[in-house]
Amino acid sequence: MLITKKGTTNPLRKQEKKTKGSFFDLVIVVLGTIFVISWLIGYITIRREDRNANVPNAQESIRVEVLNGCGVAGIASDFANFLRSAGIDVLAPENAASFGFPETIILDRTGNRTEADSLVKLLGLPSDKVILQRKDGIVDATLIIGKDFDRYRLN
Repeated sequence: MLITKKGTTNPLRKQEKKTKGSFFDLVIVVLGTIFVISWLIGYITIRREDRNANVPNAQESIRVEVLNGCGVAGIASDFANFLRSAGIDVLAPENAASFGFPETIILDRTGNRTEADSLVKLLGLPSDKVILQRKDGIVDATLIIGKDFDRYRLN
């Protein structure tokens, strides 16, 4: 037990007060640091999303016409739905001028091989199935579904 004179302060009480004060200071510093780190992470994430929003996705910019060239009912709709699910802008599927297409082909309407190649990869077609056939209009490519349609992915 520590005996002190009247009017003097107990040195143990000073130390106890000092410890309480530094504990609260530490809590404030830790909370402030957590706040700043959280804010920075949110800011960086938002900036990254903004940057990615400005980069166009090649598939989203393609406008594709899908034609049934094999005569199987609903096949053009199946391919159109698959392409739409991949983010490609597809016109309403229709029938080709004939059902006599033995092979599935892509007609490149703009001369932009990159767009046609993205369709080739998406469907799993060989690259030699792309034919350059420019045509002024609203589509970038025409996909004609041939009798070999079951060779190509729809998933």
